Parts: sequence; structure tokens; C-alpha cells
Amino acid sequence: MSSSDQKRVFINPVTIVFAAAFAAAGAAAGAWLLKKPEADAPALQAALLYPEPRVLADFALQDAEGANFDLQRFTEQWDLVFFGFTHCPDICPNTMNELKAVQQLLQESESAPRVNVTFISVDPERDSPRHLATYVNYFDPGFQAATGPEAQLRALTYQMGVLYDIEEHEPGDMSYQVDHSASILVIDPAGRLAGQFPAPHDPVAIAADLIQLIDQRS
Repeated sequence: MSSSDQKRVFINPVTIVFAAAFAAAGAAAGAWLLKKPEADAPALQAALLYPEPRVLADFALQDAEGANFDLQRFTEQWDLVFFGFTHCPDICPNTMNELKAVQQLLQESESAPRVNVTFISVDPERDSPRHLATYVNYFDPGFQAATGPEAQLRALTYQMGVLYDIEEHEPGDMSYQVDHSASILVIDPAGRLAGQFPAPHDPVAIAADLIQLIDQRS
């Protein structure tokens, strides 16, 4: 990524005043369905899990290579999914760096569970597949990325308990802001929503919880 690209991605004069509110709202939206493990189960440090994994309806997005990205891509392995946008000045790059740290910790683990990381942009107007590829490769070439039509994004985020709002802007104005939830979603190998890691994120705690969770459910 060139220095100009890095500035465009990471430095934004617009302050996202409501980002914290959206993060809290996103966690609250599904909090009544989430729980910590039962008393006789080993305690998790950071994860909030559903009593039963939530079945997800299929969707149709496009990945960073321009190929179809649907629910099938969330099967056969565990997935960590984060919704954001590449022009995000702080929450998104910080979270992507945290996800990179989680992957590094998992790779160092003796059990070495396979976990995919997927970044889904809720800003398809600016985030083309090519731009998404450049963005996620900056953090980790193994990360996936996708985006798609507004209707598909709204349907997917709704069933996953993710909130986002695109600032009203004139056609052609590329300086608008996007507020969004900051949780990292956990998808099990059956393509079901198993839970989430609310912000703020601790890579060490997330990696430890994933190793424990995958071991329990494998």
C-alpha cells in the first residue's frame, strides 16, 4: 500500500462522534440473547455466546476478488467477522490490527485451530473489491473481505445484530462518515452465529477463548 493510500485509509479529518454509541447499541441489541458459560463450564474471558447458535439466512455479497460471497463461505471452519469501512479513521484499523494479533497467537498455539477472518464493508459506494483487497492485505494476506448491495448488507447486519448508519451526502461526495457497531462476530463451522466479542478487544483473551470454545465444540 502506498503512503497516499495509507493516509486515505487511516487519516480522516471527520471525527466519528457516535462510534462509541453505536458500539454500545450493537452490544445491547443482542445482549438479552447472549450469556456467559454455565457455572460448571470453564469461564471465557471475553466472549458472549448465544444459548444456542443462531441460524443465518443466506446472502449474496462479492469478495475482494469479485467472486460470489455467500453463507457457504462461513462453513467448514470457525470465522471471525467484523463490519466496517476502509475510510474509518480509528476503530476499523485498530480492530484489524487486533484480529491480526489474534491470528498470530492462534498460529503459535499447539492446537492451532483454523479460524478465518472476514472484513465486510458496509460502504459499497467507496469500497470496491479492488480497494478491499488492498485494505485487508495490508493487515494480513490471509484475511477475507466482502461487500455488496445495500439491501443485502442491511439484511445480513440485521440478523447478526450489527448496526450502521451512513451519513447523508450529496452524489459524488466521498468525504462522508459511517457509524457502525464495533463487535467481532463469531461464526461456527455450520455457518451459525455463535456469539460475539464486544469492544474493547483484547487479542490475548480472544485467542484463549477461541481455543477453548473450539476445543469444547469440536
